[in-house]
Amino acid sequence: PFTKCSPSKYPGVAEKKGVRTKHTVADRIASLNKIPKVAASEILRAALLTVFLKEQPSSMPDNNPAGIQGDDAKWGAKTDNLVSYVSCVADSREYRIFLGFDSLDIGVEAVYHAMERKRFYKPISEVVNGFTGDPNKDADDLAVWYFKNWNMASNDARIAEIRRTGGYINSEGEFVDVKFDATVTGFAQKLKKYAPTFY
Repeated sequence: PFTKCSPSKYPGVAEKKGVRTKHTVADRIASLNKIPKVAASEILRAALLTVFLKEQPSSMPDNNPAGIQGDDAKWGAKTDNLVSYVSCVADSREYRIFLGFDSLDIGVEAVYHAMERKRFYKPISEVVNGFTGDPNKDADDLAVWYFKNWNMASNDARIAEIRRTGGYINSEGEFVDVKFDATVTGFAQKLKKYAPTFY
Protein backbone atom coordinates (compact mmCIF):
# COMPACT_ATOMS: atom_id res chain seq x y z
CA PRO A 1 0.00 0.00 0.00
CA PHE A 2 1.01 3.61 -0.53
CA THR A 3 2.30 5.12 2.70
CA LYS A 4 2.50 8.81 1.72
CA CYS A 5 -0.99 9.11 0.23
CA SER A 6 -4.45 9.13 1.71
CA PRO A 7 -6.46 5.95 1.08
CA SER A 8 -7.60 5.45 -2.49
CA LYS A 9 -11.29 5.58 -3.36
CA TYR A 10 -10.48 2.73 -5.76
CA PRO A 11 -9.42 -0.05 -3.34
CA GLY A 12 -9.80 -2.86 -5.86
CA VAL A 13 -7.65 -1.19 -8.51
CA ALA A 14 -3.97 -2.06 -8.93
CA GLU A 15 -1.39 0.26 -7.40
CA LYS A 16 1.63 1.18 -9.52
CA LYS A 17 4.51 3.60 -9.37
CA GLY A 18 3.50 6.79 -11.12
CA VAL A 19 5.27 7.92 -14.28
CA ARG A 20 5.10 11.14 -16.28
CA THR A 21 3.89 10.52 -19.82
CA LYS A 22 4.54 13.04 -22.59
CA HIS A 23 2.03 13.57 -25.38
CA THR A 24 1.93 16.31 -27.98
CA VAL A 25 -1.07 18.51 -28.62
CA ALA A 26 -1.59 16.53 -31.84
CA ASP A 27 -1.68 13.32 -29.79
CA ARG A 28 -4.35 14.77 -27.50
CA ILE A 29 -6.43 15.98 -30.45
CA ALA A 30 -6.18 12.55 -32.10
CA SER A 31 -7.46 10.91 -28.92
CA LEU A 32 -10.28 13.45 -28.58
CA ASN A 33 -11.32 12.75 -32.17
CA LYS A 34 -11.94 9.11 -31.27
CA ILE A 35 -14.94 10.26 -29.21
CA PRO A 36 -17.77 10.73 -31.76
CA LYS A 37 -19.48 13.67 -30.01
CA VAL A 38 -16.15 15.49 -29.74
CA ALA A 39 -15.05 14.69 -33.29
CA ALA A 40 -18.30 16.25 -34.55
CA SER A 41 -17.73 19.57 -32.74
CA GLU A 42 -14.65 21.70 -33.33
CA ILE A 43 -15.55 24.01 -30.46
CA LEU A 44 -16.22 21.24 -27.93
CA ARG A 45 -12.88 19.67 -28.86
CA ALA A 46 -11.18 23.06 -28.46
CA ALA A 47 -12.77 23.64 -25.06
CA LEU A 48 -11.71 20.22 -23.78
CA LEU A 49 -8.19 20.67 -25.13
CA THR A 50 -8.00 24.14 -23.56
CA VAL A 51 -8.76 22.70 -20.12
CA PHE A 52 -6.39 19.76 -20.70
CA LEU A 53 -3.55 22.18 -21.47
CA LYS A 54 -4.40 24.32 -18.45
CA GLU A 55 -4.19 21.26 -16.20
CA GLN A 56 -1.26 19.44 -17.83
CA PRO A 57 0.54 21.74 -20.29
CA SER A 58 3.52 19.52 -21.11
CA SER A 59 3.63 16.06 -19.58
CA MET A 60 0.95 14.33 -17.52
CA PRO A 61 0.77 11.64 -14.83
CA ASP A 62 0.01 8.19 -16.20
CA ASN A 63 -1.83 9.18 -19.43
CA ASN A 64 -4.13 11.34 -17.31
CA PRO A 65 -4.65 14.52 -19.39
CA ALA A 66 -6.25 16.57 -16.62
CA GLY A 67 -4.58 15.04 -13.57
CA ILE A 68 -7.75 13.66 -12.02
CA GLN A 69 -7.25 12.16 -8.59
CA GLY A 70 -8.66 9.23 -6.70
CA ASP A 71 -8.35 10.06 -3.00
CA ASP A 72 -11.24 12.50 -2.63
CA ALA A 73 -14.19 10.97 -4.49
CA LYS A 74 -15.00 8.75 -7.43
CA TRP A 75 -15.79 10.24 -10.82
CA GLY A 76 -18.86 8.32 -11.97
CA ALA A 77 -19.18 4.91 -13.58
CA LYS A 78 -18.22 5.97 -17.12
CA THR A 79 -14.88 7.24 -15.85
CA ASP A 80 -14.37 4.72 -13.05
CA ASN A 81 -14.76 1.76 -15.42
CA LEU A 82 -11.82 3.02 -17.50
CA VAL A 83 -9.31 3.36 -14.64
CA SER A 84 -6.36 1.02 -15.23
CA TYR A 85 -4.46 1.61 -11.97
CA VAL A 86 -3.73 4.24 -9.33
CA SER A 87 -0.45 5.85 -8.34
CA CYS A 88 0.79 7.94 -5.42
CA VAL A 89 2.46 11.06 -6.79
CA ALA A 90 3.86 14.25 -5.29
CA ASP A 91 1.49 17.12 -6.12
CA SER A 92 2.61 20.58 -5.03
CA ARG A 93 3.17 20.26 -1.25
CA GLU A 94 1.53 16.88 -0.73
CA TYR A 95 1.17 13.38 -2.13
CA ARG A 96 -2.06 12.49 -3.92
CA ILE A 97 -3.62 9.42 -5.48
CA PHE A 98 -3.78 9.86 -9.26
CA LEU A 99 -5.79 7.73 -11.65
CA GLY A 100 -3.68 5.91 -14.22
CA PHE A 101 -4.66 4.78 -17.71
CA ASP A 102 -2.96 2.28 -19.98
CA SER A 103 -3.11 4.61 -22.98
CA LEU A 104 -3.79 8.24 -23.81
CA ASP A 105 -6.96 7.24 -25.68
CA ILE A 106 -8.35 5.65 -22.53
CA GLY A 107 -7.29 8.57 -20.35
CA VAL A 108 -8.83 11.15 -22.66
CA GLU A 109 -12.12 9.25 -22.82
CA ALA A 110 -12.19 8.90 -19.03
CA VAL A 111 -11.55 12.59 -18.44
CA TYR A 112 -14.10 13.55 -21.10
CA HIS A 113 -16.76 11.57 -19.21
CA ALA A 114 -15.67 13.24 -15.97
CA MET A 115 -16.02 16.70 -17.53
CA GLU A 116 -19.43 15.78 -18.89
CA ARG A 117 -20.63 14.88 -15.42
CA LYS A 118 -22.57 17.48 -13.46
CA ARG A 119 -20.51 17.59 -10.29
CA PHE A 120 -21.07 21.05 -8.82
CA TYR A 121 -22.25 23.07 -11.81
CA LYS A 122 -22.99 21.72 -15.31
CA PRO A 123 -21.38 19.48 -17.97
CA ILE A 124 -18.76 21.14 -20.15
CA SER A 125 -20.79 20.52 -23.33
CA GLU A 126 -23.68 22.48 -21.85
CA VAL A 127 -21.37 25.45 -21.37
CA VAL A 128 -20.00 25.08 -24.89
CA ASN A 129 -23.52 24.96 -26.32
CA GLY A 130 -23.99 28.48 -24.95
CA PHE A 131 -20.88 29.91 -26.60
CA THR A 132 -21.57 33.04 -28.65
CA GLY A 133 -18.61 33.21 -31.01
CA ASP A 134 -17.03 36.02 -28.97
CA PRO A 135 -13.81 34.38 -27.75
CA ASN A 136 -13.49 36.60 -24.71
CA LYS A 137 -17.06 35.98 -23.55
CA ASP A 138 -16.76 32.25 -24.30
CA ALA A 139 -13.43 32.06 -22.45
CA ASP A 140 -15.01 33.78 -19.46
CA ASP A 141 -17.86 31.25 -19.45
CA LEU A 142 -15.34 28.40 -19.68
CA ALA A 143 -13.31 29.87 -16.82
CA VAL A 144 -16.43 30.06 -14.65
CA TRP A 145 -17.12 26.39 -15.45
CA TYR A 146 -13.48 25.56 -14.66
CA PHE A 147 -13.63 27.16 -11.21
CA LYS A 148 -17.15 25.94 -10.45
CA ASN A 149 -17.12 22.36 -11.71
CA TRP A 150 -13.52 21.33 -12.18
CA ASN A 151 -10.60 23.01 -10.43
CA MET A 152 -12.70 24.07 -7.46
CA ALA A 153 -16.32 23.82 -6.34
CA SER A 154 -16.94 27.56 -6.35
CA ASN A 155 -20.41 29.03 -5.88
CA ASP A 156 -21.59 32.33 -7.35
CA ALA A 157 -20.34 34.29 -4.34
CA ARG A 158 -16.87 32.74 -4.65
CA ILE A 159 -16.77 33.51 -8.37
CA ALA A 160 -17.72 37.13 -7.64
CA GLU A 161 -14.92 37.31 -5.04
CA ILE A 162 -12.43 35.84 -7.51
CA ARG A 163 -13.46 38.33 -10.20
CA ARG A 164 -13.08 41.21 -7.75
CA THR A 165 -9.81 40.24 -6.08
CA GLY A 166 -8.21 37.61 -8.33
CA GLY A 167 -8.50 34.98 -5.62
CA TYR A 168 -10.25 34.04 -2.40
CA ILE A 169 -9.67 33.63 1.33
CA ASN A 170 -9.45 29.95 2.27
CA SER A 171 -10.59 28.30 5.50
CA GLU A 172 -7.22 29.05 7.09
CA GLY A 173 -7.53 32.76 6.38
CA GLU A 174 -4.95 32.69 3.58
CA PHE A 175 -5.40 34.46 0.24
CA VAL A 176 -5.29 32.01 -2.68
CA ASP A 177 -4.50 33.69 -6.00
CA VAL A 178 -6.22 31.77 -8.82
CA LYS A 179 -5.35 34.32 -11.54
CA PHE A 180 -8.87 34.45 -12.96
CA ASP A 181 -8.13 37.16 -15.54
CA ALA A 182 -5.02 35.35 -16.77
CA THR A 183 -7.05 32.14 -17.02
CA VAL A 184 -9.65 33.88 -19.19
CA THR A 185 -6.95 35.39 -21.41
CA GLY A 186 -5.23 32.02 -21.85
CA PHE A 187 -8.51 30.27 -22.56
CA ALA A 188 -9.44 32.85 -25.22
CA GLN A 189 -6.11 32.41 -26.97
CA LYS A 190 -6.46 28.63 -27.07
CA LEU A 191 -10.11 28.62 -28.11
CA LYS A 192 -9.27 30.84 -31.10
CA LYS A 193 -6.25 28.71 -31.95
CA TYR A 194 -7.99 25.34 -31.80
CA ALA A 195 -11.42 26.38 -33.12
CA PRO A 196 -10.53 28.65 -36.07
CA THR A 197 -13.71 27.87 -37.98
CA PHE A 198 -15.94 28.71 -35.01
CA TYR A 199 -14.20 32.03 -34.51
